Amino acid sequence: RHFLHLKYPDHYAYTKKDVHKLIDCLQGISFIITTEKDMVRLREVIPPDIPVLYLMIKFEISTPNWQELILGL
Repeated sequence: RHFLHLKYPDHYAYTKKDVHKLIDCLQGISFIITTEKDMVRLREVIPPDIPVLYLMIKFEISTPNWQELILGL
């Protein structure tokens, strides 16, 4: 199996050149895996026949007294 790994910095602003490069790289690609945040931006430019799988981001505070820590109570 073949795969292509393209890496961009966090909060990267995709340019038209990036989008064209990505679309060129999609030849023979079965699906794309990305972050949930980037999926929103990429879904607009990726052809609809290519599935975009994404990693969900979950935020959870595990400290029982988190309100006291944040609010200074």
